[in-house]
Amino acid sequence: MSAPVHSRFATTDPEQAQALIADAYADNNLRISGDTSDFHFEHERWAAGMM
Repeated sequence: MSAPVHSRFATTDPEQAQALIADAYADNNLRISGDTSDFHFEHERWAAGMM
């Protein structure tokens, strides 16, 4: 068993946020609407492998 892996991602670019969600979670699409001038996205997770 390997040690858990921690990852953290932050962006102010809505397209980068959408790409991260699409890549990390198959068949998911982050929808963003409205004014994105103050957009901020943060994602943090621990990957522990197969359970």
